[in-house]
Order: sequence, then structure tokens, then C-alpha cells
Amino acid sequence: RAASELAALLESLFIDAADDWNCISEGQLTSQEITKKWQKLARLQMEAEKKYFSDSLELSDTLKKSAISESQMHFLATYG
Repeated sequence: RAASELAALLESLFIDAADDWNCISEGQLTSQEITKKWQKLARLQMEAEKKYFSDSLELSDTLKKSAISESQMHFLATYG
């Protein structure tokens, strides 16, 4: 049951991400806006996974910070 509920929630997040991607691909967002949207979706995904699978392995803070930093560098290099 938990997996089914998580899948439904993640599908909703995927729809939001696809909408965000349309804005990104059309050049409507700044790199800062892109990073904020990515961080929001990542946070919502993490919260959903914790809600439905609270005993799963957690992403370390170091790894999380590294992922955010790398994504920011990627968006700056790609979109200015």
C-alpha cells in the first residue's frame, strides 16, 4: 500500500517537474529560479519517501550539499 501511495505522489511531482522543464527549455527561468524549483522538488520527493518508507536509508548531508552544488554549477554553465 505504501509503495502505491508513494508512486501516486511521485507521479504528481513528475507532472510538476515536466511543467517546470517546459519553462526551463523555453528560457523563461533564471538559473537561480531553476535551482530553487529543483530544490523544492527534491525536498518534496525526500519528504514523500520518508513518509511512506520512514525506515529507509537517509541521504547524508554531505552528499545532499554536493548534489545541490553540482546542480547549481551545471545550471550556471548551461543557462548563464
